[in-house]
Amino acid sequence: MKLENFYARVKVGIADKELKHRLQSLLDDVVSRLPDEKQFQIRGIIGFAKFDLMVKYWDCIQPNGVVVQELRKTGPIGFCNAYTTKTGDIYSFFICYMTDCFHSWSDDRIKGLIIHELSHLSCYWFDLKQEKPNLIKMNPKGREIRINQILGEYIDVPSHEYAEIEKQARAEAVRLGFEKEIEASDGKGLVFDEKKNCWRRIR
Repeated sequence: MKLENFYARVKVGIADKELKHRLQSLLDDVVSRLPDEKQFQIRGIIGFAKFDLMVKYWDCIQPNGVVVQELRKTGPIGFCNAYTTKTGDIYSFFICYMTDCFHSWSDDRIKGLIIHELSHLSCYWFDLKQEKPNLIKMNPKGREIRINQILGEYIDVPSHEYAEIEKQARAEAVRLGFEKEIEASDGKGLVFDEKKNCWRRIR
């Protein structure tokens, strides 16, 4: 994908000044390798900042809102929020990456995290498109619930459902051509530990 086309629709903010040039370069590399598919042609925001600053920023905009809840749920890594019409068409997205650990991470590991969250967006896009015939038949409340399910809203972390969503995003990243980077970031994927009631990554 051409960088100018992507950045014409997507605004990027990097609050971590020490990493700004490095992160922009890594993001450029990922974006330039994305296919020219519709899910990457919608408007959005991508933000990089340390965890505490990201929580503080969003808590000022929307006190204890969806974004803040997601941040506190996922911890200092990253997440993707997609915004849809009432019929389930994605019209915008917000992706944030917490940079607390980035100083010690390799370029491939950071790129793996970048594509991981973009892969979530891609999965949401395809899943909603596939579900569209059913969504238009539902009543408004049922449709809203189903859209939220597809977008992973209100899923507990840790849980089997969360691990499955992560697994799906990993597979999408591989489809997009980032197997090496996702391996550096995610290892071999997620496994749910029944005894400890948590998910862990396999290296």
